[in-house]
Amino acid sequence: MLTAVTLASGLAAGVPIALLAAMLLAANEPRLGAAMAIVLVIAGRRQTAVPPAVAEGTYLQAISAELRTGSSLRVALAQAVHRVPELPLIRLARLAAAGRPVPELQRELRSALPHTGIPVASALAVLDETGGRAASVFEGLALQAYEEASLHRETRVASAQTRLSGLIVGGLPVGFIAFTVVRGRMGSLIETAPALLVAGGLMLVLGAGAMLLMLRNASRGAAGLRQGVDLLATLVFVGLTAGLSLRGALERAAPSLPPRLEREVRGVLRATPQSGLAPTLASAEGEAAPFFSVLARASVTGAPIAGAVDAFLTQARESQKTSALERARKLPVRLMIPLALLILPAFVLLVIGPALASSITRVLGPYLP
Repeated sequence: MLTAVTLASGLAAGVPIALLAAMLLAANEPRLGAAMAIVLVIAGRRQTAVPPAVAEGTYLQAISAELRTGSSLRVALAQAVHRVPELPLIRLARLAAAGRPVPELQRELRSALPHTGIPVASALAVLDETGGRAASVFEGLALQAYEEASLHRETRVASAQTRLSGLIVGGLPVGFIAFTVVRGRMGSLIETAPALLVAGGLMLVLGAGAMLLMLRNASRGAAGLRQGVDLLATLVFVGLTAGLSLRGALERAAPSLPPRLEREVRGVLRATPQSGLAPTLASAEGEAAPFFSVLARASVTGAPIAGAVDAFLTQARESQKTSALERARKLPVRLMIPLALLILPAFVLLVIGPALASSITRVLGPYLP
């Protein structure tokens, strides 16, 4: 009765249910309560931490601000590090301040910036050579990083209730096993129904793995800056904004692309002297054909190519957003498969199975051979 009153009072006062559960568990089982408190602290720190894409966007925005005040590119790279202490950029700041070669700075950027490292490293090489509109380039990359973070946040919000439900249902068997171990009853359960425990544990592991994989795929958000045709479009946009020609931007983008896209780009560049750039882009085939068609149309009509590439990237991000939110909406239906086929049967085998086997053995024991 006291437990029920405490739980109801806490909920009425707005105390998070996870914290109430930890407090009640600690009152009965201090060791389990301490373990749950540690888990809650770790989860709280992860929730309050700045998302990596947001931190990278802040860093790129700080570089742009430093450049607009008249700082050189290397000084801007080093000074902007102090705005984002959560990113591992101290080594980059030292290399930039020491005047190390651009390839060393590029390697450090790729390792320190998982979301924007490739286009930022490419922009660094282009700007170091051309001295183009560096502030505009980094400001554009910062905007893309913020948009990626926004999509990731929207996707997680859309799937939050489903993830919580899956965590609760999937955690019930795990909680039961932990409670059994703490109470010292695991040995008797193993003696009573070892086969049921093994089968239930295996089904629990498989079900939890399937659920975690589905949840991760549903909350991944966008990866447009890091892979596929969107990466090609981003690198070309960086080159055009920095002052390169379309051919120069494609040449600069090719080494940073996945092998299949690099072959397509280099094939277009090889065929350009014979047919011209616009006809070659218009007739190109493969994964990058839609993007090449946009470039060819802009070249023929005389429209600003950078504007056409920017519009292509905007459309690609909208498509990614729609796809990500659709995955989040379908998540509850997909989670029913591991829940119904693995998690719930595992719960029955682990919680009810040993007690049922013990009862059957006690009742029918005298009649069994």
